Amino acid sequence: LKVTNEECRALLLNELTNSESLSQLLSDRFANFVIQTALDVASPTQRQLLVKNILPYLGNQYSQYTKKLQKKVLPL
Repeated sequence: LKVTNEECRALLLNELTNSESLSQLLSDRFANFVIQTALDVASPTQRQLLVKNILPYLGNQYSQYTKKLQKKVLPL
């Protein structure tokens, strides 16, 4: 995600954003790191769509793998 071209990055971000397994990806420590990286490299529009799809899966309580992710997407 960090070193690829814009076209490939857009395809990867689209795949992550529209994944039917997004909730499972968020609870896996390695996949969660990929989602965090995706948020860092996404364009504003891509980031907004990714956050929109992540928010329903983030609970009010921090879990082992979502603490950093929640800090990135939840308003203070």
